[in-house]
Order: sequence, then C-alpha cells, then structure tokens
Amino acid sequence: DYSGGYVIHVSSGTAGFIGTYWIGSRLSKDRLKHKPHIIPLVVVGAGVLWNGWNGFNGGDPCAVSTDAGAAVLNTNIATATSALVWIMWDTIYYKKSSVLGGVNGMITGLVAITPAAGVVVGWGAMVISIVSGSLPWIPMNIAGKKLSLFHHVDDTLGVFHIHLVAGVCGDFLVGASTSECDAAFNISNPGGGIDGNDKQIGWQLTGACFVIGWNTVWTSLILLFIKHVLRMP
Repeated sequence: DYSGGYVIHVSSGTAGFIGTYWIGSRLSKDRLKHKPHIIPLVVVGAGVLWNGWNGFNGGDPCAVSTDAGAAVLNTNIATATSALVWIMWDTIYYKKSSVLGGVNGMITGLVAITPAAGVVVGWGAMVISIVSGSLPWIPMNIAGKKLSLFHHVDDTLGVFHIHLVAGVCGDFLVGASTSECDAAFNISNPGGGIDGNDKQIGWQLTGACFVIGWNTVWTSLILLFIKHVLRMP
C-alpha cells in the first residue's frame, strides 16, 4: 500500500457506510428534493483536489526520487483515464455525459492509484484506472438504485462507491501488477501476481478484509457509545 489506499480510502469508505447505517436516512421529502450543485465550484474543488493529490502521492517518498516522479506521473495517468472511462459509461447508459460523472470518475481514479502510485509502471496505472472508472460506476448507478440496503443507508456522498469499492480495486490490482523488474522503484518484496508471486494478491485481499472488519466493528461501537452512553440524539 504505497500511499494509503487501505488506511485512508477503504477505511473511510467502510466507516462512512456503517455510520450512515446506524444514523439512518434523511426524511423522505429531503431525499426526493435534489437541489442542483453549483457546478463551477464542484469543478474548482475537484481541480484543487487533483492538484493536491500530486503532492500527496508524490511526496510519499519524502525525497526527490524516481519513486516520487513515477507516483506523480501515474497519479495523472490514472485520474485522467478513470474520468474518461466513467464518462464513457455515462454516455452508453444514459445517452449523455455529465460534469459530475467526470468528477466521480476522477476521484475513483485518484483513490485507486493511491496504493499503487509509486510501485507500478504506466500500463499498470492504466489498467487500475480502467477498473476504477468501471467497477464503482455499477453500484452507484445501477445496484445502488435497486438494492433495498442502499435505500436504508443514505450514503449522500457516495463514499461506499467512490472510496470503498475503488480503494479495494486499487489495493487488489497493485498486488497483481507490481513487478520486481521495475528497477526505478525501491520495493523490497518480490513483485506481485505478474511475477508469479500470487501470495501477494492474497495478502492484499486479507488486508482489505481486515480493514473493512476493523472499521465495521469500531465505527459501530463508537456510534452505539454515543447513542446509549452519552445519550446524544
């Protein structure tokens, strides 16, 4: 996990989803009234986020190094590709694209490349971003509208789709696409699945299960403590 795919994104996605489960949904009338976003501000915020992410991933080695350069390059490759893939799916399914869809795809690309930014080459970033622009799109646009669970869990910011699903995708794929032959990267493990080290994929999945379980338990306990011990409404 190069720069926090598990400890930030899978963690926050799980905690946000479990938190909304315990807190409950908004009133039905509030859920039916969709006030429009201020689209220019959404785009500005997304641009600031994208720009800052270069420092987030690129600054992880704490040095001016090949790792840092690769991390910045892969961050931009993945984010741009994921945004385009998300827009493509919107165009196919809804017959039109949207700015908000592009922003969603951009963020899933940022999330998914975070654990892999400094340890994969360009093609690995492309593969990760194609998956991150596709797989989270399905629960957000199809399953999320049909499954009763998502009607009870009022995930207003889509953290389940954008952070949890995209984070697991990135962390799984870094276990598959990291190569020991990438001489520019200072990795000490013997590569991933592409080098025949299938055990690494297992470790990545084990890590995801642990983080999801950890956050499910502790988020639930914290919120139940607030409700029953502190007695906050």
